[in-house]
Amino acid sequence: MSLAARAWYSLLSLESLSHGDTPVHALHPCAKTLVVLAFLVAMTGLPLEDLPDLLFFALYPACMAVWSRVGLLSIVRRSLVALPFALFVGLFNPWFDEVSGEIAGCGLGVSRGWLTFFGIVARALLAAQAVLLLVASTGFHSLCRSWRRLGVPQILADQLTMMYRALFLLVKEAVQLERCHEARGFGRPLGAAVWASLMSLLMRRTFRRAGNVRAAMLCRGWSGSFPGCPAGVWTRCDALFLALWVAVFLLVFLLRPGAAWLVLFINW
Repeated sequence: MSLAARAWYSLLSLESLSHGDTPVHALHPCAKTLVVLAFLVAMTGLPLEDLPDLLFFALYPACMAVWSRVGLLSIVRRSLVALPFALFVGLFNPWFDEVSGEIAGCGLGVSRGWLTFFGIVARALLAAQAVLLLVASTGFHSLCRSWRRLGVPQILADQLTMMYRALFLLVKEAVQLERCHEARGFGRPLGAAVWASLMSLLMRRTFRRAGNVRAAMLCRGWSGSFPGCPAGVWTRCDALFLALWVAVFLLVFLLRPGAAWLVLFINW
């Protein structure tokens, strides 16, 4: 399967997962958004060289993937998209930060640069998994509607919704162009001139398709902003879900139990 086709089916499958019937899907989008924000703040607040405590933060994506029946391996595979960016950010840490250090709890000597490098990569992957699980268990359009209740400006929420729709249009047009080339190219590789022609054609087709979508929206009375559909009713389960996860993240952030648990695991 080609790269464009994989991107198209990945978007479709991620959006289809949001229509599941699990307790996680039934939670209020604002509650799940606030939990993800607390997760990101607490995880990034730890020192970069603190690797054992990241194991506790890894429990959140694992639990959410199991409870929402999304599939942990699928989410981990999708989160690898963030790996090149994390590698680029922390690539030179092992060479510029050669201060000796050790992994807390096991006494393994290693330079602080390598600890911060692995810390950056682990944080990037865990953050990507948390965001992907949020989208997979809620749906991007529902998230944008619920963010208005959290104080996000309406114009920003509408722009994110339109960008998400435009991404679907762009990838779908790319898949169609690729199929046309495979049907008429007889397996010949794409040269630089052909690539340039295809990219310009792709942009023209995408803009034309987006113009048709906009014309259809105007015919149906679109006034420049999406109507504020209700995002659900806040219940006690939502409050309990938010309170429990925030308490867990806060305890891990304050107590830092990773080193002690790692010592117990090694001695066991």
